[in-house]
Amino acid sequence: MAPAPGFGANNIQGQGDSRQLLEKVKDFLNLLVYQDKDKKPTQPQSGYNVIANQGSVKGLSYVIHGAIQEVQNSMRVLALNMNTARLTSEKPFRIFGSLSGQASSQRNSGASTQAGVMYAIPMFPKLWVGTAISQGRERKKEYQGVDIAKAYGGAKAKTETNQASVIAAWNVAEPGLMGYVEGTFGWGETKNTRVFTHAGERITTKGAAHTSTNGGIARVGYNIEITPMMMLTPYAEVSIATARWDSYKESGRILPAKISATREHVIEHRAGLKVDWHISDVCKIQAWGAAILGERNNTGVTAKPISLYSVSISSGKDKSRYKQLEVGSNIDFKITHNCGVGVNVGIRTKDGEKDKSIKPQCMGIHFWYDF
Repeated sequence: MAPAPGFGANNIQGQGDSRQLLEKVKDFLNLLVYQDKDKKPTQPQSGYNVIANQGSVKGLSYVIHGAIQEVQNSMRVLALNMNTARLTSEKPFRIFGSLSGQASSQRNSGASTQAGVMYAIPMFPKLWVGTAISQGRERKKEYQGVDIAKAYGGAKAKTETNQASVIAAWNVAEPGLMGYVEGTFGWGETKNTRVFTHAGERITTKGAAHTSTNGGIARVGYNIEITPMMMLTPYAEVSIATARWDSYKESGRILPAKISATREHVIEHRAGLKVDWHISDVCKIQAWGAAILGERNNTGVTAKPISLYSVSISSGKDKSRYKQLEVGSNIDFKITHNCGVGVNVGIRTKDGEKDKSIKPQCMGIHFWYDF
């Protein structure tokens, strides 16, 4: 007997198609409703992993610290060049260039170049001024926010910065009270990639943010002549570094978001001791050690997905304090009466519950010419 009308196989298939069509219509109507800015989506997109997205945003909040490190490095390099100079009334000018590399972990390293000029003011021979331009290029680094069985969230980034710095120093080479002040400002770009689990697979979204930086150092100390060839300098110092990026929109196949502006501020207080030793007329060694008290404040990052069916996630503000020790040395070699070369290295202890090791923080080489 033939099947009754409405109960055939083709009709069953038609019912399935009707259900799918109905679901699409419902989705379309929901989409229209959610276009209203005053209305919020009531459920996340299918496959949305809150933990993974939270981890990716947390990882993204750490990225801005790379720009902070570039600010600190550029200021340190200029201060080192000023501290190792020996300007005179016969040769009041020095031009210099340097190449330095920094590393804070095996996954985070960068290199920077700097060029500048210094001048001893004739009316005040103990007063030296200088200026420099720096460029920093950080290798791509990765920050992991969360990595568990069914959720991974993290961020990868590459930061490029440019810095313009000025410095004024008093009596860096003679016995007595010494000191210097330095200021810097900069600009650059940070290219970010968020990685997070969605519907069982890892998804990436990308974007680029304009970065602005500034900072400063003030040091005061007293040069004590131990012998005609050696001088000891106890000193106190405070340094400030700030980095900020503007908000930007990501691109990606799934769940791109609008990333908020963020800002990080780091202040460090140091108490240290520096030794200058003139081994000969062509070789000089400088060594230093310092205890550091630091404070880091981060405003956090918020990711607001462009998708209507997902929720905004914020990393939250982050404030931390740390204690570190730093040691370093510099060796200068005079090649001719007018020019020379120097190499330097500095290391810090890492202040953390799980990692108190020491690793190179900055290694560099610089060239100078006096006239």
